[in-house]
Amino acid sequence: MKNSLLAFAASSAEELENKITTSLKENPSKSRLTTLAIGGPQVLICPFNLEKMSSKELLAHLRSEAVGMLSLPLDQIVMDYQILSGEDETVAGIYTCLPKSSLDGYLAVLNNAKLIPVKITTYFLATIDSFFRQHETKNERFCLIDFSKETNINLAIFMDHQCELIRQIPYDDDNEAKNEVIQSLRSACSKSRNKQFDNIYFYGHLTNKENLILEIEKVFNTKTTRYHSMDVSSLTTQDNFFTINLLKEHAFSLQERRLIFLAVHAVLLIVLLVNIGLGIKLFEINKNITDIKSSYNDSEYSYALSLQEQVNAQHGKK
Repeated sequence: MKNSLLAFAASSAEELENKITTSLKENPSKSRLTTLAIGGPQVLICPFNLEKMSSKELLAHLRSEAVGMLSLPLDQIVMDYQILSGEDETVAGIYTCLPKSSLDGYLAVLNNAKLIPVKITTYFLATIDSFFRQHETKNERFCLIDFSKETNINLAIFMDHQCELIRQIPYDDDNEAKNEVIQSLRSACSKSRNKQFDNIYFYGHLTNKENLILEIEKVFNTKTTRYHSMDVSSLTTQDNFFTINLLKEHAFSLQERRLIFLAVHAVLLIVLLVNIGLGIKLFEINKNITDIKSSYNDSEYSYALSLQEQVNAQHGKK
């Protein structure tokens, strides 16, 4: 399945439409299955660290948080979450949410292109999965810093493939970005048994972030690596660190639910009418069988009766 999947990354439905048009024109594909990595200010990645609770309670709590983060009713939000670690008394992980209308926009573009989505996740999570497939990081403590978006920095820290921190950092200027990133890294180091990084990886729009990168190198005195982009074309549905898939929680609109309701009831009505028709037909067949049986028995009786009369007549002659 991996080789038959198309993969796209976009920050808007319009960008996705342009990429699909260009991609299918340059490289026609027979495959209709696709994965999609989405970004943008409305796509939120939020960490959580809570007291241990049941799955039902956790989902209700995270949904409540998502409602507060997006300021939308629950039925207008799409969300998925993943537990990354669990101690005796706590559970930690991440959840991703966005307005349902945004996801519907992407799905409409895919539908118009006759493409079938099998996985939709966030761009940052997709880049991390791509990074793991391309790099051997066993026993390393490293940080990934994504500068792909102009007003938003994505940051994740891993130790031996265990996620210590994942955070989205909105910022207005480079000075605010520098302070937020350095503070986040310092805080993570203070809580970790390993106080140093083996490597810090930067990727995205790095041209105007050189001063920030140099400051981080100076503060943490560690090896750094720069990438101008992170390929997500190998995004698959299997063997990923992150299992987030926004298709899981994609709810239907009220109009869609009404149409489904009518369709289901129409099917049930047809099934009921077919069953009634079959019942009537079986009754008629059974009645015909009974009539045939009765007719056969009557003739048998008349035949036996005529034989008896003949026997009696013979005895009378004697």
